[in-house]
Amino acid sequence: MFMTAFQRALAEGLAVSGQAEEAANMIDGALVRATERGETYELPDLLRAQGEILLALPRPDATLAEESLLRSLAMAREQCARGWEVRTAVPLARLWLAQGRNHEADELLATTLQQFSEGLRGASLVEVAKLRREVQRSIGRK
Repeated sequence: MFMTAFQRALAEGLAVSGQAEEAANMIDGALVRATERGETYELPDLLRAQGEILLALPRPDATLAEESLLRSLAMAREQCARGWEVRTAVPLARLWLAQGRNHEADELLATTLQQFSEGLRGASLVEVAKLRREVQRSIGRK
């Protein structure tokens, strides 16, 4: 039951420790496993992890990473899984910022934050808000 989540966590750990190619293989296996077993609730987070791992490769694949992150975001929204959406917004916004797509990053972060009327509790939301302030400064908004 927890194997897919374990594979995701292991893949992320491998990527952080500089073993991004092994991490990519691990996350690909986790995605196949989740799909075959119908574990669709895990797919947004697996796709987010895949996107981040693709960016950590020695030769990062920004196009495939963006595709994974966009799929993650779409699935999270479809499932009304706001936590997964928040976790995906940060790496996608950072990718867009690196590509000079500051306005798109700002719009994504603003849309993500607008969903939370109860305040910014939790590390992920605080990170989104902090990144949005940085984006706003970079494009000259306050």
